[in-house]
Amino acid sequence: MTLIDRILLALAGLLVLCGLGAAIYIEHERANAAEQQVLTLTASLAASKAALDAYTASAQKAAKTAATNQTKVNNALQAHPDWTSTSVPDDVWDSLYGNRPSKASGVVTAPVRGASAPG
Repeated sequence: MTLIDRILLALAGLLVLCGLGAAIYIEHERANAAEQQVLTLTASLAASKAALDAYTASAQKAAKTAATNQTKVNNALQAHPDWTSTSVPDDVWDSLYGNRPSKASGVVTAPVRGASAPG
């Protein structure tokens, strides 16, 4: 083997090593980027889960309050059946619902889902 062949062989080997080093570096950078993305998505998932848990708790509390209020209204109407056939005077309605951020419409709704509203 001549000196030129040895030099060319050494240069080819050096070129292969540089190529392998570059490939390793690129894959390392990709792995770091993927790891950072996993951390970001994990934090986002934790925040979304916390928000969902808070919403679920709030919705359950609101449903419980609504059920309690509906029971109270039903009991009051059963105790005073003459009130079920009369309309609420405007000044009483305004005193009950007039100061709310979105005023009540006064439209009678069905007390049971799927049932028709009276009259």
